Amino acid sequence: MAITEPPDGSASDAKAAFPESQGWVTAKATVNAPDGLCARPSATLAKLAASFSSVIYLEHFGEKVSAKSIMGLMMLAAGPGSEVTVYAKGADAEVAVAEIVALFSRDFDILPPLESVRFPRVVILDDEPWYLKMLITTICQAYPQAKIISFDDGDKALNDLTEQDPDLFIFDDDHPGISGCEIAERLAARKVKFPMIFAIEFRSDKEMSKLRLVPLEMFLSWFPASLKLNIKVLQKPFYPEELLKVIRKLGI
Repeated sequence: MAITEPPDGSASDAKAAFPESQGWVTAKATVNAPDGLCARPSATLAKLAASFSSVIYLEHFGEKVSAKSIMGLMMLAAGPGSEVTVYAKGADAEVAVAEIVALFSRDFDILPPLESVRFPRVVILDDEPWYLKMLITTICQAYPQAKIISFDDGDKALNDLTEQDPDLFIFDDDHPGISGCEIAERLAARKVKFPMIFAIEFRSDKEMSKLRLVPLEMFLSWFPASLKLNIKVLQKPFYPEELLKVIRKLGI
């Protein structure tokens, strides 16, 4: 552990909440969980962090988030083998950092499931924080044992899908990196069988007028790749109940 001190020892009130300020207890930790810092490890870490009065942050590739926020931790997208830095400041900061590092070393106390039990693995690609939070919350409530991996970049999501097929892939079209339509084309070329939900947001009156002329499912026919995929479409905005209805239609 170490105590970080700023070069000049000064900080404004606005910056005082962040690890660049002085007096922070810090330590490195490695993510060894098989699916990285996804929903389950993030929830376990956030619960532990919330038990301390200190302010606690986690840093990965220069991005810092509160260790007490499940969504913030997941947005770090820290995969297996990633190194993170823990920062804490407060009366119990040293104990907090020590216990958090120990939690990382224990792989977040996640026991391997019985061989006969298989939990769904869900991959989500969406760069809108509100929608991402809604998707994760809805799925966690309906499928408590689900393994959820989220991305806000198409290239990162495609790399994950290439390495391991999910039980469900939820994605939109407009986000950093490769587009949703191009991802669908590449998956169709691989002849994948896993179910998908394409969340489409119509941004113009022209797009909306087209939609009113045809059933929503027929919209997929405008994307040739979709004809070779097990895919359903949802129009943004949608409610959690609508999402679950489509998931069940896909047989999950």
